Amino acid sequence: DVLMAALGALALALIILAFHINPPKSEDAENERARGNVRVEVIWDQNTNVDIDTWVQAPGDTPVGYSNLNGRVFNLVRDDLGSYADLTEMNYEVAFSRGIPAGEWTINLHWFSNAQGAVEVPVKVLITMKKDDGEVSKAAPLTIMSKHVILKRVGQELTVIRFTTDEDHNVDTTSFTTDLRAIRAMEIHGDGGP
Repeated sequence: DVLMAALGALALALIILAFHINPPKSEDAENERARGNVRVEVIWDQNTNVDIDTWVQAPGDTPVGYSNLNGRVFNLVRDDLGSYADLTEMNYEVAFSRGIPAGEWTINLHWFSNAQGAVEVPVKVLITMKKDDGEVSKAAPLTIMSKHVILKRVGQELTVIRFTTDEDHNVDTTSFTTDLRAIRAMEIHGDGGP
């Protein structure tokens, strides 16, 4: 009986310890996953071995992309090189902002390399925003834009969208434009050069 009681106590201790090592997921797991305020997701065909780069610029900040992964506001969290050294089958890049400063935001794509000889690359871009006042919002993110674009040549930089936000973190939908603003060149050359 003493041996069975000791084994029971040991089993109970292991169960309690297991919950502390691997706590159950909270109901807010989805919100905890994406703590950034503005989220830019870029996805292209998993069977296409091309490197598409995401370039983002928040108001008053430096451009963020593969050669400058962090700005004051934005972080490029994943730089996908196509299928080169890829552990997943998904071609996916993502950038997050910390905060929503007022001013103009620019989201660009750049076709960096083409190991496959692709003629064009269709790309899906999803831009969402979550307002939070120091805490993670339980509200669903606002979709600023979900769009498919086509890159047509290596070296092409394309502005997917430029938009402005106000001091209250509202998006001005009348500000939407796709007029090219070459932010990759600004970061690489420092002057907007080629």
